[in-house]
Amino acid sequence: MNNLDFNIPVVIFITGAVLFLVAPLGLLPMLNTNQVYITALLFESIGVTVALLVFYRDKITAMYIEEI
Repeated sequence: MNNLDFNIPVVIFITGAVLFLVAPLGLLPMLNTNQVYITALLFESIGVTVALLVFYRDKITAMYIEEI
């Protein structure tokens, strides 16, 4: 489990978290606060989904390697 690469999913999740925290400040004038919240939650859910895919891909690969 030491060889899992969670860098990309963590970066995607942190991008969503930063957007979620920046939304009330109004730094994005072309979008209202609700749109930024929804976009941030979308990014966070994509990050979690990609992390789960990486984790399960590693587990399934390890299971098939043990069978061989």
